[in-house]
Amino acid sequence: MPRRRTIGLSARDKAVIDLEREWGQSQQVQEYKYEAAMKQLGLNPSGYALVLNGVIADPAALAYDPETIQRLRQVRQSRRSGD
Repeated sequence: MPRRRTIGLSARDKAVIDLEREWGQSQQVQEYKYEAAMKQLGLNPSGYALVLNGVIADPAALAYDPETIQRLRQVRQSRRSGD
């Protein structure tokens, strides 16, 4: 059964956005970002990616941190279009 999302962002959702703001998408920092996600949130890279993809689509995330979410949405779109 799929997990139901509550209205608004959870503390974990906000922490994922905060990690993305701090570390970004550079390949050089991915290992460190995933290590931080494991230590701070208990999420392995796959779990982190799942949470991040859900958060990117959440309108509450855009309200929480518009700059980071817009950047992440652009990265996701460019990957989907193969740019």
